[in-house]
Amino acid sequence: TLIDAFSEVSGTLLIAGEGPEREALEQKIQARELDARVRLLGHRTDAGLLMDACDAMVISSRREGFSYVFAEALLRQCPIVSTDVPVANEVLPPELLCPIDSPIALARLMRELDPESPQQLQAREIAESLALDTMVANTLRFYRQLLDADHD
Repeated sequence: TLIDAFSEVSGTLLIAGEGPEREALEQKIQARELDARVRLLGHRTDAGLLMDACDAMVISSRREGFSYVFAEALLRQCPIVSTDVPVANEVLPPELLCPIDSPIALARLMRELDPESPQQLQAREIAESLALDTMVANTLRFYRQLLDADHD
């Protein structure tokens, strides 16, 4: 879906990761004549640095459990758009989501992406709640409230 969508978008697409679909992806990239703009990077241990260098993160999944890539992109303040999959559809405003398996809708999201839009700023605010220090502070506050309620 992402490669199909990217044929309608300008720029360069970097895909990090390795898996059994690599050959099929390479064939799709060649068939769409995107060899000069889409790069399969393979397994990387520097995904965070890649996120910092990119204009945006695109989650194009058909299904997701808890997406660590999504959480890391949010924590790194990387603009993000996604298909309508969990956790993205629980965190992102609807304007940053598109239907699964819709290259046209995904391409539209990528073309219209504005890192300073109210929706992206809202996503960044949500990201602060995922930071380790914030989660620890919230957990401690919760337990203190429980202890205080026990003493009342």
